[in-house]
Amino acid sequence: MTTQTMIAIPLTDTLYQRIQTLCTGLHQAKPSLSQEAGHLMSEVACQIVDEVFLTLVQRFQQASDSPTYQDSIKTIEEVKAVMRKYLSWAIGLFSNERLSPVADYYQSIIHPAVVRGRAAPYLVFALPANVAQAAHQSLEDLQQRRVPNAVAAIEGLIQVIDVGIDQLLKEPKRLLKFNLVVDKTLNGVINMTTSMSYKSLRKLGAHLEQPLFDPLVEHLQAFLVQQSDLKAI
Repeated sequence: MTTQTMIAIPLTDTLYQRIQTLCTGLHQAKPSLSQEAGHLMSEVACQIVDEVFLTLVQRFQQASDSPTYQDSIKTIEEVKAVMRKYLSWAIGLFSNERLSPVADYYQSIIHPAVVRGRAAPYLVFALPANVAQAAHQSLEDLQQRRVPNAVAAIEGLIQVIDVGIDQLLKEPKRLLKFNLVVDKTLNGVINMTTSMSYKSLRKLGAHLEQPLFDPLVEHLQAFLVQQSDLKAI
């Protein structure tokens, strides 16, 4: 019997504790925590970007002086700046009562666990079977040198990102039920940042040197886990 493939992204203990504290505060009769919530959610998003993408590109940059990697780092920083600005702004519009379901949602997908020997709070979401299969296959093709470049692997990664965006941004946005103007603004921000990111990733996939295939596979496989491999703490 096969188990479901999950994406598990480690967060810092500090961020996890702040999320726990925020959830408790939002359910109590406290002054508005919207600014703290907006800042915290944007920092969670930025840590995910750093963990999944920035550390990888920095690793590539250390191995090669290709300008492609510097361009990718610049794009990553631009995307993070946009997320910090607009997530903080949008979430800051709401009362504690309206924010509680979103904080509870984030809390529900973060689990203290041990994955391959690393204990941490993990942000976890499931992959559809077809997306998981494509991701595993493309990484195996890279590992076995069946392909001349990382284009297929990057396309598989983009499919995974699309699932993550729905789980980590679009679902919370639906829970908040923004008015038309704010919703349209956020949709524009999501579309702009994903377009920037995907363009940079596709360029990376086309120009990645073959000696860097193995570091790419190792890095991305670290986030692909079977449900049975998540050992709760």
